[in-house]
Amino acid sequence: MRASRDILVIDDEPIVRVCCERSLSLEGYSIDLAQDGLEGLRKLEDNQYGVVLVDIKMPTLGGEEVIKTLKRIAPETRVIVITGYATEEMREKALAMGADLYLEKPFSPKQLLGAIKNVTGEA
Repeated sequence: MRASRDILVIDDEPIVRVCCERSLSLEGYSIDLAQDGLEGLRKLEDNQYGVVLVDIKMPTLGGEEVIKTLKRIAPETRVIVITGYATEEMREKALAMGADLYLEKPFSPKQLLGAIKNVTGEA
């Protein structure tokens, strides 16, 4: 398995991808970006990541399908769902599919870093 410091961010909102990349790069993480679920799955086929941040609602291929595939091909990878459509039902569904954590948009860099450290077990 690749180090937990390798992270893939899958989100259709450019601002979310850029903010995640900037915040986490400053902390020494290696970041790959995907603008939708299809691009994210292509990157997952070619690389291994310690953590995948994935939006649930995306055009073409949503986060639910990405999580199902990811858990089949790389079950050790930690998954953090990031969404602007937070409901208790969606949170429970994401966790039941195999997500390790659920982060509601908008989130701060501090919240993002805390979520990463939480799922990777970093101090």
